[in-house]
Amino acid sequence: FDALGTFRRGRIWLAPAPTADLLQRQRRVVDAVVATGADLHKHYRPDVWMPHCTLSPRTRLTDLPRLAAAIYDVLPVAAVVDAAALVDSRTGERYALRIIP
Repeated sequence: FDALGTFRRGRIWLAPAPTADLLQRQRRVVDAVVATGADLHKHYRPDVWMPHCTLSPRTRLTDLPRLAAAIYDVLPVAAVVDAAALVDSRTGERYALRIIP
């Protein structure tokens, strides 16, 4: 992860460099999810999806400088995805996805 990002309503996240390999893997995940018949939200579609790792879902603006300072003290951060799941947000039910190298 190389940078700190924000979404509306105080969601703070880490952003990786979106390499061609990462974007291709995301396309394969979308293809596999859609093939199950799952209703995939538009924000997870290729060319719309923003790769990220959420750190804080509801950060107050007054806390942002302290959080940003702490994060930038440790960036960049290396990470490896070793598990993934499709989660039905209506029920919380999880379906494990196989990671393909």
